[in-house]
Amino acid sequence: MGKRSRLEDDSGPQEAESRISKRLKTEKREKKEKKDKKDKKEKKDKKQKKEKKEKKEKKETHEKADEVEEIEKDEQKEVKLTKNFAIHDLISVERSISLVQENLAKIMEITPTADELSQYVQHLVKSTNNGSSQDSGVTAKILLLSKSHKIQLAAQLKTLYQANKLRIFDQIINFSETTILNSADDVQLLLKERNRKAHEKGTSTEKRFNENSILPELPVLYDSVLEAKVFIHKSATNNDMHSSKYDQVQWNNERLEYLGDAVLETIVSDITEARYHDFDEGQLTVLRATLVKNETIEVLSRAYKFPERQQELLKFHVIKTDLNIDSRVGANKRIADLFEAYIGAIFIDKGRDGNAYDFIKAWLVDVYEPILNEFESIDQLKYLHLSSGLVSKLLGNDFNGKPSSPTIAEDTTVELKETKVAQQQEPVQKFPITITSTEPIDKLARGNLYALIGSAKLHPIFTPVRSYQSTGTHCVVNCTMDGELLGTGEGRNAKDASARAAMAALLNKELIEKYHLIRMMTPRTESVVKAPELEQKVIKKARASSLLQIPHFIPHADILTPDASAKANLMDLLSEQKVSAEIKCEPDQASQSILPMFKSTLKVNGKNVCDCIEASKKKGANKVAQWLLDEIEKHGKQAVLKELE
Repeated sequence: MGKRSRLEDDSGPQEAESRISKRLKTEKREKKEKKDKKDKKEKKDKKQKKEKKEKKEKKETHEKADEVEEIEKDEQKEVKLTKNFAIHDLISVERSISLVQENLAKIMEITPTADELSQYVQHLVKSTNNGSSQDSGVTAKILLLSKSHKIQLAAQLKTLYQANKLRIFDQIINFSETTILNSADDVQLLLKERNRKAHEKGTSTEKRFNENSILPELPVLYDSVLEAKVFIHKSATNNDMHSSKYDQVQWNNERLEYLGDAVLETIVSDITEARYHDFDEGQLTVLRATLVKNETIEVLSRAYKFPERQQELLKFHVIKTDLNIDSRVGANKRIADLFEAYIGAIFIDKGRDGNAYDFIKAWLVDVYEPILNEFESIDQLKYLHLSSGLVSKLLGNDFNGKPSSPTIAEDTTVELKETKVAQQQEPVQKFPITITSTEPIDKLARGNLYALIGSAKLHPIFTPVRSYQSTGTHCVVNCTMDGELLGTGEGRNAKDASARAAMAALLNKELIEKYHLIRMMTPRTESVVKAPELEQKVIKKARASSLLQIPHFIPHADILTPDASAKANLMDLLSEQKVSAEIKCEPDQASQSILPMFKSTLKVNGKNVCDCIEASKKKGANKVAQWLLDEIEKHGKQAVLKELE
């Protein structure tokens, strides 16, 4: 009995331990089940959230697609419902309404009222009965009034107008380009808003840009009308006889180019001043001149395909263009103007404020980055032009795809190698050079040049080679020494052009050294003037005493409206004096106008007397004839004819 009790006592702890173990297992199992349940729930919630998100995204995608499809359907519906108008018909409407305005104003000014006309008719009849001859052309007036009912109609309109029954006439006569019509759509605003929405929704996929270029993407203009104006040259509006002064000023790219030029120069000044802390104002000015000169801007304009876009626009227009997009890079200012006009358009399109400035600056920082990298990698004092290698990369001619992103050290090494190769293959600068009108003037250049190479026997000669007569253009002057060209300069006048020609000559180190040595070996007692110079002075003196100063070029701004019968009058006058004369009109090959221009030349006794360049052959012929007729009236017929002999 005692033994059994002892066994029972021994089994008690084991059972307790077993119970504890079972309880722990149960708790562990319950925890695991609870955790599995929780994980399952979280997984289910996560799956539901994902499905909900996917469903939402799918719904948004469908909604966007439906919206795009709806827009396209609306556009197709509009196309079906809208009558198609030809461009020439729209232009005819514009010109016709201009004639309506002009003629209606004239009718209301000179036409008599119905009562006044009736009284005048009775007066004419009475004059005929009395045989009066005081009023000349009585019979002719009676015949005109009797057969023309349109004059009666005009008189009736004038009567109603004065009785305030035709108030619309005032609206028509006083209508101008600034008049706001309440019932009319603002086409420009509608286009801008539509393009903005399309761009935000990603439906505007057109990208007219050279993908092979290293330049950043071209900013989008939402205002399609403003964008079109970027590519309209002033000759397109100035030569339209029906366009008003407002049209001529507002509907070409001149004002945009003016604004863009100022914005570009300001931003480039900002970029360079912030980037080069150790440059003084002179160095910054020279660098800015290189970055904003026509040659550099033309490369950027070509890279962004602006000339092609201009031709694309103009080929659908009645305006003809002679813009040669295949001309030598750096030789076409009109192409450079397109880039500046686009900047002006961006500034307007983005709000004309600080945000617009910051937007353009951020873009131009990327545009000028490769140029400034090249500037920093070579002799900065000689950096006046972009290298041919960089031009090729900017234009995308020999460069497929954008570069990968090497390390700074690798990038610097590559650029230095490319620069050295470019310098070996093609010198950075070829002399003689031309200093353009965009670069600052050194007023001491002529004096410094003369101090280096000038002498009594031989000194620099500054000769104007071409003078542009239209407003805002410049003169071109060559600096020569003993017939050898040292350099060329451009400027608003001969003085500025001569100073830049001297600047160009001073950079021509090889010839400067040559003529400096000649100067050192020249005795001071040598003759001051050489024979050819004496001949030139004699010719200049003879020309100064000449009455007509022929041959004479007539600037575009002179004789704007010559007499339509000037040519016939001049030919009659000269034929009476038995003087042979002819006026020859031929295409002007040197003109950069988008309209065909013609050079009209007046020859008397086989000698060129005067010439001019106009878009109209008839106007050009009358213009040269008018000039000689004015000279005859001014100096007398006999004096002028004697001069022409």
